Amino acid sequence: MKKVLVVCLLGVMGMLLPTQTITAKETTSVASQKIVDVFLEDEVLIAHSQTVDGPIIKIVVTNVARAVVLTEDCGGYSYECSAYVGNLPAGLYVATVITTRSVHAQAFTLGD
Repeated sequence: MKKVLVVCLLGVMGMLLPTQTITAKETTSVASQKIVDVFLEDEVLIAHSQTVDGPIIKIVVTNVARAVVLTEDCGGYSYECSAYVGNLPAGLYVATVITTRSVHAQAFTLGD
């Protein structure tokens, strides 16, 4: 009974959402706009945001178990922020960059 109710609610909610057709031209322009750039330089994770996304507030690094392993407060005044990740063990991580207007997540790997 509960499953049927959930399915019905999801169907109704889907009908209430506005539909939008995306053309190939729109897809190309959206895909070509890089919002936040995140990269590793030695043992430092560096994030750059563009003016349209606003200054970076914070970087949150999580491991594959989704546990927060590092948080770097960036203040929300600069378009560049960095976090030292050299003390983290080797493995796969996700850096979530929170700006004043967007949130961007990107996976990265630390190796031995």
